[in-house]
Amino acid sequence: GGDVMNYKTALTNLDLVYPDGVAKGFPLWTEKGIEIQNKTTNIFLDVQRYDNSCFNTNIKMVTLYPDKTQEEKDEIYKNIIKGWWDEYKHTRPENQWKHYEEEIAHEIDTVVQTKMSDYFLVNHEIIKQGIKNGGWITKSGRGSAVSFITNKALGFTEVDRVSASVKMYPERFMSATRILESGSLPDIDFNVAPVEPFARAQQEILGEDHSYPMIAFGTMQTSAAWKLYAKSQGIDFAIANEISNQIKRYEKALKHAEDDDKNSLDVHDYIDKQYHQIFDKSKDYLGVITSWSIAPCSYLLYEGSIRKEIGLTKVKDHLCCLMDGHWAESGHFLKNDLLKVSVVDLIYRVFHRIGIEPFTVDQLLKKCTPNDPAWDVYAKGCTIGINQCEQPSTSVRVSKYKPKNISELCAFVAAIRPGFKSMYKTFETRTAFSYGVKSFDSLIQTDEMPNSFVLYQEMEMAALNFAGIPMAECYTAIKNIAKKRVDKVLVYKERFIDGFSHAIEQEGQSKNEAREMAEKLWEIIEDSSRYSFNASHSYCVAVDSLYCAWLKSHYPLQFYEVYLTIQQEKGNKDKMTAAKSEAESYFKIIFPPFRFRQDNRSIVLDSSKNAINNSLSSIKGFGKEVGDILYSVKNIKTSYFVDILLELDSHGIKSSKVEPLIKIDYFIEYGNSKELLRINDIFNF
Repeated sequence: GGDVMNYKTALTNLDLVYPDGVAKGFPLWTEKGIEIQNKTTNIFLDVQRYDNSCFNTNIKMVTLYPDKTQEEKDEIYKNIIKGWWDEYKHTRPENQWKHYEEEIAHEIDTVVQTKMSDYFLVNHEIIKQGIKNGGWITKSGRGSAVSFITNKALGFTEVDRVSASVKMYPERFMSATRILESGSLPDIDFNVAPVEPFARAQQEILGEDHSYPMIAFGTMQTSAAWKLYAKSQGIDFAIANEISNQIKRYEKALKHAEDDDKNSLDVHDYIDKQYHQIFDKSKDYLGVITSWSIAPCSYLLYEGSIRKEIGLTKVKDHLCCLMDGHWAESGHFLKNDLLKVSVVDLIYRVFHRIGIEPFTVDQLLKKCTPNDPAWDVYAKGCTIGINQCEQPSTSVRVSKYKPKNISELCAFVAAIRPGFKSMYKTFETRTAFSYGVKSFDSLIQTDEMPNSFVLYQEMEMAALNFAGIPMAECYTAIKNIAKKRVDKVLVYKERFIDGFSHAIEQEGQSKNEAREMAEKLWEIIEDSSRYSFNASHSYCVAVDSLYCAWLKSHYPLQFYEVYLTIQQEKGNKDKMTAAKSEAESYFKIIFPPFRFRQDNRSIVLDSSKNAINNSLSSIKGFGKEVGDILYSVKNIKTSYFVDILLELDSHGIKSSKVEPLIKIDYFIEYGNSKELLRINDIFNF
């Protein structure tokens, strides 16, 4: 932890008073012994008190401009946005410029009111430097940050929410009311690949002692908590075992769920109702800390010395600061989440394999007209490697729905969440749905999605706002509903039903009809608020999915080559097998058996044969060096297998490596495996 200036002095004095840890000549229970013990303890009163001023509840913002006033930093922020808009506006229709400028001004005003310019200026430089360091950041984005058009200006996303076909509300990301009342910070999660260039950029921009990965505390999970509770309470073995087996089904579902679905899984759905009460008593054991590790994506950014004021520890070979995410949030420290996301890696690597830089989001959407082959990927259920659609059950669903534009794909991503379960069949069959209230339906419907499904948090916010609740308050209302804060929910419920009923009565609905409709919509909002996506996040993951679908449909060889390489790097043999089967079925791609003179150094495509050669390193016990050596001798001219054995032996490849290759007919051009094994045995006799 931090430096304590008089610590050594205190220990020295302690040694003089109490040299052997025993009061010599005075038993510890005597008056003199007790006096000596008190003196020993009091020595530590001389130790300088630790300065814990950094642990107050004030916001710990970092800045690139410590010598400038807040107004001067606001001007720097504004000038970056203005410079971007002066260029970008020429790509937009002139009749939209005024609308863009109004939206930009609104967002800038929010940042200035909340005194958060530093947050955006710091991350603007970090992302720029991370890209310069060779890192990749998603073209789409993640979470609600995309609903600020100014975040596009800063390089955090390429999504233009103003022109997007899905409605996004900037208040979902940040409102002056929410930030000022809660004292919280904006929160942008950055999807990157790899993480290191951006983590390094943080230290390059701020200094090494001002950015470190955070610590993550491993806590007792559901199964372990239940077992400990059951054992401590002497729960009947048969009951304890039965509940444990049911928890295993939950944990298996959790393991295989996509990241965005994990929070929506409820363990009670996997446990018999008769056991709920006894199981719930084990929740006291959840969260008990059992281990620590480096946080997978969280980094602390701090103006002061992290080493001295927070403290560092070493976990394996890495230094990280002694602060976890919960502590950082409660103490209003600034943290960045740099998430390593496989789809970012996949998209960039396939584009670079083709030989071009990834399209902008606008370019992608223009290419993906309703007749583009990219949409056939969804219709056919050919979805391995396709973001949000890889799970077999999701693949079946998307093949039934058959999205044909980004709005439909975005809606599908949101519709498969648990909170929309009651309406999903109506959605999937494309049955027309509306509330019959023109003013409200027009808030929800778009040209590409002409139905009134309340799919996103933003739509819930729009409904609350329609009922008269100020937009700046709507996101707070959604969070209160999601967290089931009963007293606050009741207040919103009354305000919503009264306000919504009154609004639609103006359009000719009877009082009873209006109230019935308001209550029905409130029920939908209440049921879905815990599980629903925000529109900007749905839009981003849908865009990432569409990038993959376009690449797969137009460049299947390159797509599968890269996808298989990534899975090989992860050691995921099951996904490799499934991908090969899909490639053969849908694209008639050939995966030739291993043969001498092939390039088996890595997974590599052969466009002349519509084939992808496998890598020898995918065989157990074979590393990259074996493939390199075999490729280096592939042009040897000889009719005798013994000459091949001699050549390989001279390169260090002995019988133990040759034998498995013979058994898979790698050297079949020199004879059948039985004969070649006999020659190999004689050669090594």
